[in-house]
Amino acid sequence: MPNLVRRWVAREGHEGRLRHELVRLYDEHVRTDASVMESMLYREHFAGRDFIGVTVYDQEGALQGLARRRLLEALQIVNDTHAELTEGSFRAEVIYEYAAIAR
Repeated sequence: MPNLVRRWVAREGHEGRLRHELVRLYDEHVRTDASVMESMLYREHFAGRDFIGVTVYDQEGALQGLARRRLLEALQIVNDTHAELTEGSFRAEVIYEYAAIAR
């Protein structure tokens, strides 16, 4: 399962707009993509400018699919408009997993 991480730093004064656009894109693209097993958008501090997105795909082939290409195109528009720094997606290898059970 490919795990991809992406980081954005909002332009000064664009924090709310970047957050709104990222949430919208995640709702429109990521949550409707059947190959996405899990996704999360995280903001380091509520008032901060850094955002991190994590997406887990079910198989390697999904990374080349039409749904992901459309998402990347939409993200590029948001990046150009609201982010001063965007680091492209990179793989995160899972080195430890655990299951939790009720006491």
